[in-house]
Amino acid sequence: MLRSGAITAYILTALLLLTGCPAKDKTEPPITDIRLGDLAPINPTVPARPVQTVVFDFYGLRLPAENITVLSDIWLTLYTKPLRLADPDAFAANSFKLVFGEAQMWQKTATLLESAGARAAGNVRLILDYGQADDVAISQTDEKTSISYLTANLTIESLAAQGGQLVLKVKVAPVAGARGVCDFSAIPVFIPVGPKASDENSAAAEDISFDALGFSVQMGPGDFLLMGPLRYPSTANSLGGLFFTTAQERTICLYAIFCSGITD
Repeated sequence: MLRSGAITAYILTALLLLTGCPAKDKTEPPITDIRLGDLAPINPTVPARPVQTVVFDFYGLRLPAENITVLSDIWLTLYTKPLRLADPDAFAANSFKLVFGEAQMWQKTATLLESAGARAAGNVRLILDYGQADDVAISQTDEKTSISYLTANLTIESLAAQGGQLVLKVKVAPVAGARGVCDFSAIPVFIPVGPKASDENSAAAEDISFDALGFSVQMGPGDFLLMGPLRYPSTANSLGGLFFTTAQERTICLYAIFCSGITD
């Protein structure tokens, strides 16, 4: 549970210094004792660069599974209309839910999450040039696994792999005729362990892109996305289970994605 009370000046200073974090860094300690209401774009000043650049801050949040009903209230307070889902039916069938909010809406969202025992679990910062893509690590399995998911045709398929990493592959692009906003897009991708094939005669596992679960939205500084499960995933090895549960029993993973700054 989060401790109550105002955040200290020391922690605020530490947050302001959290810049340039690599997306795949697994050594970063979790953020503790920070109220969710204090989360926001970290130091939303984009460094001077010769190209168009966008800064995003990704926060992992943890919610006790017994309090999952709070998400129903949160979904109703935020927007879905700005979102462009590749396949809304497949998105929902895999138990994915995504909502969009503006800066002034975060405090109410954070209050609802804190009242249900949610806490911040870590953050990653991405600085992307327009047209550039990068990965945000979601979960990893080191053993042979079978991931079940529903396709665009709503049929169940399974992906067998020796192990690997599930990531959210994100990309930003400019919005024609508009300044101060970008087009943010993301697709879940499973990256198997082991080297890629060095030549056409070598056998190597290919990355698996879950295109039906891709999404995009226009974002400006202060805007945020909140992604979580539509319902508690039925199995841990489902795609929704790998995204929204942990090895820790009955804990739900949520993801808050802030647009922190744009230079164009």
